[in-house]
Amino acid sequence: MKSIKSIRATLLSLAIFAGAFAASTPVFAETEQASETAYQKKYEQAGEQEDKSFVIAYPDTIKEVPGGEELEDLVLPKRPERIVVGSSAPVQLMHDIAGASLVAISDSKLAPWAQEWPDLPRLSFNHGQVDVEKIVEKEPDLVMIHIGFKDQVADAMKEAGIPVYYVNAGHTVPFESIREESQALLDSFVNDDATKAEAERIMGKFIQADKIFEEMKAKFEGKTCLVMQGDSEGAYVQTAKGTLGNVADHCGFKNLFEGEVPMAPMDPEQSVIADPECIFSVGRAAKAEEQMEEMKKLFASNEEYWNQYSAVKNDQVVALPSSLVTSYGYPICDAIQDFADCVNAKIK
Repeated sequence: MKSIKSIRATLLSLAIFAGAFAASTPVFAETEQASETAYQKKYEQAGEQEDKSFVIAYPDTIKEVPGGEELEDLVLPKRPERIVVGSSAPVQLMHDIAGASLVAISDSKLAPWAQEWPDLPRLSFNHGQVDVEKIVEKEPDLVMIHIGFKDQVADAMKEAGIPVYYVNAGHTVPFESIREESQALLDSFVNDDATKAEAERIMGKFIQADKIFEEMKAKFEGKTCLVMQGDSEGAYVQTAKGTLGNVADHCGFKNLFEGEVPMAPMDPEQSVIADPECIFSVGRAAKAEEQMEEMKKLFASNEEYWNQYSAVKNDQVVALPSSLVTSYGYPICDAIQDFADCVNAKIK
């Protein structure tokens, strides 16, 4: 096998990771470095607004993903009272601010809330399959679903007279998209003191995440990394457009896999990425320790290849919990703290 120095092939020639995982001004538009006081004022303004119709605006970020270019803000005759949340991304937020209105949610097994709310019905939206009949049986007046399912469900939902709000979800959702989508939903659903308080708490988590990013940048700016998603059977690599890759990017790390695609298959038989100083790994394992065991098995399956990476030889591989494998909405902020803790404990 050729040495790393002689192999600088990029992974842009690999098969593009295919799949679904791929505006009005909001009431509270502050993002980075916003103060708690500023948010409080905005929420007070939100509560004062009255309109007979109920509008859920789309953030600009979703219009940048396939299928989102032509989306228009969803206008409903009144506040929805029977909501199916078919994507794991907005489940926690919607439960926090409109829990009594939820009639079914995604049956995600990896989400932080997977074991919560046992009496709340689950519907399967896995592997690109959507059971429209089961959605209709719930008699919802609003369905929230992954933008990747738009072509599959749009006509059927329209025929059934059920409004749909599409969300950005999956393994390739940048942090800013999560922030803006959370803000858009709060802009619409905040309607009393209790939901104002929840909104302040939720958006406060993004403020804290910004502080973590700044602290991490001060320590790791420019340090090179490779971001892997997978297990002992194989892995994909992520650019800064992947969920974990984007978190690493916000923390100042330089991703050595660059390109227009957010993820691509990693094939040890074809190429070696220019030697990164550290490797970040995430998969379906709920705990970091379990993910590290998966990585050890992967490395042992082809030691000649993996030992070319300085990060492997120098024990600079950071395994991360599944809370960072995909977008679960605003709980990404707690996962960012987990990322910082794991990285600070391992990376020199």
